[in-house]
Amino acid sequence: MESFFSQEHFRSLPKESLQEVYENKRVELPFIPKDLAFFVDTTHGNLQLRVLPYHHRSADLGISLPIVERGKRENRVYCQVDVKGGGFLFPKSFESKKDGIVMGQLDDAEEVYFMPDSKETPWSYDFLGLMDERLAMRVTEVIEMLAETGMRTEALAGVYRTDRVVINGQDVSIDDLKEKVVDQLQQAISAANSDHEKSELEGKIEDLKENFDPVIVIRLMRSVLRIRDMKEVMGDIGQEGVVQMISEACKNLNIEAKALGHSDRFDASTPEGREKWVKFVCFWYGKNAGIMHREGVVHQFLHMGNLTLAGEVVDMDSVGQLLTHKKFRGRPENKEKWIKRGDRNGDGTPFSERSFFRSTDDGCVFISPEVGLHQQPDERFGLPKALLKDLRDSCFSIHLMCKNILTKLPGMNVSELRQKLADDFVRGYKDGLDGSEPFDKIGITGDRLISVCTEISESVIARGEYYAPIPID
Repeated sequence: MESFFSQEHFRSLPKESLQEVYENKRVELPFIPKDLAFFVDTTHGNLQLRVLPYHHRSADLGISLPIVERGKRENRVYCQVDVKGGGFLFPKSFESKKDGIVMGQLDDAEEVYFMPDSKETPWSYDFLGLMDERLAMRVTEVIEMLAETGMRTEALAGVYRTDRVVINGQDVSIDDLKEKVVDQLQQAISAANSDHEKSELEGKIEDLKENFDPVIVIRLMRSVLRIRDMKEVMGDIGQEGVVQMISEACKNLNIEAKALGHSDRFDASTPEGREKWVKFVCFWYGKNAGIMHREGVVHQFLHMGNLTLAGEVVDMDSVGQLLTHKKFRGRPENKEKWIKRGDRNGDGTPFSERSFFRSTDDGCVFISPEVGLHQQPDERFGLPKALLKDLRDSCFSIHLMCKNILTKLPGMNVSELRQKLADDFVRGYKDGLDGSEPFDKIGITGDRLISVCTEISESVIARGEYYAPIPID
């Protein structure tokens, strides 16, 4: 049978070009993470890694083995190793829903693409083939915190700064890379129509020179496969390819269970086995969302591309605190002036004009700027859009999995299964939320969160109703 994976050639970056930024000392590995700092090289590469069309800057080793990470309360077991940031894969298949996206190839090479305008990074530019050190270290902090709370997510084995990339088979220094990009931005400044546009471009140049450092990230996951991968494979190969994917995920779940001493096992060869598997992952999609909300954070992109077939949430660079708490330390009679003045180090917006502003005994609280374009209340439920987006996107991903994938597998009664999955998702969300009240300071109770979660899951998962994407503010 045709494989859903393809192979791409990589080569090792020289050890002298790599600097350790982070190495996970709690992980028991049969290899040195730094040895896996690979970069795509179709010209001279002598290593082959597995790649999938919608994993645009990551590839995996193609092996499954138990990798134990020692936790404070309990150990975690991962099964697959993924290398991220080693060049842009499948550029011809790249799709973006962002309007007006502009990309530039560097030296007419497909390994690295520069996006002068990006909404996915605080610095408003991005290299589609590379991973920025700032994002990598943010991910490290987020996943270490959330994994300890019981969330199923990825782990990082190591992060390594590189002083070079590979373009057209040749080593190019990061200084030369920056110089090429600065030239592009300088040309854009010359063509700019306003002082504001020029100022923004000049800021990007300064940030690029001072702060941009590409890194190779070695990731650990229970499964590198996502719901999105199953959807694409169903279209390209058919149901045998999907069953092959589910089988790989089940094999990894069994490796994890055995290493942890658990008796439960998964089997993708029968409809009953596939139902057991999908109920497990849907429970964990709900529980992961509940854990994040319990901890006061939102993911913002819980779509099919970030939900693995082992019940994990990955690509955690978008995670942010939903609320910002500001403490007032002055005299009580000056508090109102403080509220109207806002943050002197911010954009000058009065605190009272921030979305979901509430005055508290010790200061005030409002929606954090970290959540970007989804800060306002939504029309249907009145919740912050970023919070609602997590629930909608998760449920809609499960709906699409039912509609486009599970219905085409033999022996699967999806019409009956939908209600079970809706119940599993809500049960998981309740379990993850664990009776907490993370957003009571802005008038949102835990019961309200569960009520909204239940309504969305019943509508979208159980009944298969369409729910439009949450619009930006």
